Amino acid sequence: MPKRTSAPFRIFLNLLINFGVLFVIYIAVKAITGAGAFFDIVGVLSILVLVFPESLSVARRFFLLPRIAYTAAELVVVISMVGAQWLAWQIALALVWIKILNVLIALIVGRISLQVKIAQDGYRRTLTISRSDESGEVHPRHVLRRKAVVGSLILILVLLPLSFGIMQATTAVLGNANYLDNMTQKSTGYPSFFTFNSSDVRLVTADVAYAKAKQHMASFGSNVEVQNVHITIWDGKLVWTMSVVQQYWLGAAYDQHVYGYIVLSATDPNEAPQLVHQELALATGTNLNNRKDVLMQAYYRDPNYKYDRPILTKTPDDKIVYAIPKYAIDPSLQLKAYGVDVWDAQTGVYLESFDLTNMPAWIPQPFDEGWIARQITNWGASRRGSSFDIFAGGFIGVSVSNDRVEMDEDTTFLRYGNELMSFTSMHPYSTEQTLAGIFITDHTGVKYYDVSQLNMLSASRAKDVVQSQLYLPSAGEFIAEMPILYNISNYMAWLSPVYYVTGDTWQLKFIGIVNALDQSDVVVQDVTGMSAQVGVEAVTASFVALVSSKQNLGTTIQGLITGKWSYEVAGNTNYYVNVTYASTWRLLHGAEANMPTNDWLELVISSVGNNVNSTYITVGPLNEIIRFDVLEF
Repeated sequence: MPKRTSAPFRIFLNLLINFGVLFVIYIAVKAITGAGAFFDIVGVLSILVLVFPESLSVARRFFLLPRIAYTAAELVVVISMVGAQWLAWQIALALVWIKILNVLIALIVGRISLQVKIAQDGYRRTLTISRSDESGEVHPRHVLRRKAVVGSLILILVLLPLSFGIMQATTAVLGNANYLDNMTQKSTGYPSFFTFNSSDVRLVTADVAYAKAKQHMASFGSNVEVQNVHITIWDGKLVWTMSVVQQYWLGAAYDQHVYGYIVLSATDPNEAPQLVHQELALATGTNLNNRKDVLMQAYYRDPNYKYDRPILTKTPDDKIVYAIPKYAIDPSLQLKAYGVDVWDAQTGVYLESFDLTNMPAWIPQPFDEGWIARQITNWGASRRGSSFDIFAGGFIGVSVSNDRVEMDEDTTFLRYGNELMSFTSMHPYSTEQTLAGIFITDHTGVKYYDVSQLNMLSASRAKDVVQSQLYLPSAGEFIAEMPILYNISNYMAWLSPVYYVTGDTWQLKFIGIVNALDQSDVVVQDVTGMSAQVGVEAVTASFVALVSSKQNLGTTIQGLITGKWSYEVAGNTNYYVNVTYASTWRLLHGAEANMPTNDWLELVISSVGNNVNSTYITVGPLNEIIRFDVLEF
């Protein structure tokens, strides 16, 4: 038989092979990730840590259990390195996998030969593990219970996929965080381009829209349901659209109908919905026939993408279509957005696709709402300084990052100009009370505004402040919803509609506004019976008057009342007074909510010809009285 190689040579060869394999992995990982000098140091240390124990284990005679135990100790070293130096995660996890394979290879090629002998010793069965010497003779070295061998193999089989899964998860977390970060335009401060417009304030949530739509279903028939509730711009207005679908039952399984759709205002819950009795070829929803489901049709056309939310909208040439954002996981495990597919809702025909570089403004949502939430959540959870860390939440020897943020409220869609944009507020992980930043998406891409230095209230905190101003009704409940940050007359303020909810009925009862810089500046006003715009303007005027009076702002004039008129708004009396002074005049508006009680009473009893001293502020088209004093009756 051929002469066996000497033990020193085998040791040297084993070390050389191990070092070579690890070095190749290190070079490959570095090339793929583009890691820098710090990674080089950690990578070399990782190789030395794993190869040096290997030399010790080869130089000595070993058995299966000591070998498994030694490998387990090495795994602990690697995991500790991952915790202490997070940049080493790529190579460290790869090395864990290699060490497990190393034991398997040893078993397969005979570095550890197994000679199985079943011995009966009472009721105890054992396995004999042997190793061949250089003469080829087998000498028993260790006796193991069968469960020890099985346990060792199970350990290997568990750790092998687990390490691969951890590697995949880590790649996905950091890869997606960097992907979103690279496509996001960043700036500091509040987005100044978004100005307050009382006619565009969104007051209607998805729950309110759905409940209101169900109240108008009779004209579509008795076996129909509302599906696919989404927000869009329709004829220049911010609206909710939803399709009316025949309910699923066995007889209609292959012949379901989409009887029409509903268009419902997203800014005025009191506005009557538009009911369109025009059958559509496509819709989406629970238990919908695949031939009618636009999501399934999109998938059949191109199964390489994932489609979640088809939005019923109208094109500039008045065609009724579904705009479907799409995304997919690429080979690097990054969840990437790829644009929007457009389908004709009336004919069921695919029309066109837009990628993110040529997205028209009429497309409601260039990015899927669920995709936005997942990516923002992942981005915020792994922030550490200007980079990202899978252990940003802390680990053995790793401090918790102070830069992590999370979504404060659900993403809200608003109208800006004649397009739709998403608004997502963020607060620090450490507290829900303060605002850290704002994500905005529109047809131009993703933007992040860092407001962490402005010490502003978070959306959830502002909602709590509004809720605290409400009384407990005898039936039902008041629910503050959907706080949105606006620039109201140069005051940063959260506006939140408050609904009175009883069963499935939602009624707009109050509108609350909270100063984002001072929660003591809060106004909650009953808007029952008012149109949405009138209600918004009334509470806005009250808020501005409150803040201005506390800061001693406004213009003071002294003159004669030359005209006075009153009118009713939701049961409340308001006044217009014309004050003539210094050869000119000023028309002032007075509301009880905007003035101290004594000043309001003087306004009520004042009359034409009285000499008055009045302080007012300009809020939109109104000169709102905040102080009023009759000098001479």
